[in-house]
Amino acid sequence: PLMGASGSHHVHVYVGSPPQRQTLIVDTGSRLMAFPCIPCRSCGKHASSYFEPELSTTDRIPTCGNCLLEGISSCSKFSNHKLGKKCILQQQYTEGSSWTAYEIEDMVWVGSAFQEDRMEEWIRQLAVPYPFGCQTSESGLFRKQHADGILGLAIHPTSLIQQFFKHGSIATNAFSLCLTKADGVWSLGGTEPSYHEEEMKFTPQARDHGWYAVTVLEVKLDGYCVACDNKTYIRAMEGGKGTIFDSGTTDTYLPKDLAPRWERIWKELTGLPYAKRKRKYTYDEF
Repeated sequence: PLMGASGSHHVHVYVGSPPQRQTLIVDTGSRLMAFPCIPCRSCGKHASSYFEPELSTTDRIPTCGNCLLEGISSCSKFSNHKLGKKCILQQQYTEGSSWTAYEIEDMVWVGSAFQEDRMEEWIRQLAVPYPFGCQTSESGLFRKQHADGILGLAIHPTSLIQQFFKHGSIATNAFSLCLTKADGVWSLGGTEPSYHEEEMKFTPQARDHGWYAVTVLEVKLDGYCVACDNKTYIRAMEGGKGTIFDSGTTDTYLPKDLAPRWERIWKELTGLPYAKRKRKYTYDEF
């Protein structure tokens, strides 16, 4: 099951032996799993206690030259860093948050609070060795958020889903997300039809670049066309990486070429100029 809080959806991930629970944002827009580890002195207060690697009998800390997240971890410019020869991970997000971590590998499985009395059994049967980031610093929303950290689910050889499939924990290299305003369901290995109210609808992947990108045919604002019949606007939506589904953010980003038309339609509908910054509305304006 998924839990909703502070505008994002979270899952309980159990790490180590014995398992320690971490509450992580389910994020299809990034690749890495990371959360604070003791003794992170610049991390915020979150849903769970910081992960303690020393309590786990199955953890492993790779060193430079043997980093598991090849091409993502960094070493050379940190050779004299206080973290020594550890493999360093750094991540920045579109909304401004960032974190720094060192690479660690341990046994990982997912579950829910009512399964905790059986989690050690699940860990033995289904958990997989998985590399992640032990955060040593956080900034922005990452420091203030309810969730402990993040679980990146983008399409990549290092994804947790691919590791579950590789080790036989799930039968199919697939997952699905059912998101509601309050909670939801993360189904491993496919979908769970019992939650569906109607037949699923499908659209092909638009790009093969590691992100869940789709082709946008129309953009409407209260029924008024922002990008429909004009090929220039539609091409703008498909530029760069295309239009990406990102479960880890509440923001929607549109190409700047659509801005004049969006702002004109917004003003026609509301009588107010579109606010590019945070603003207060009266009850009548809202």
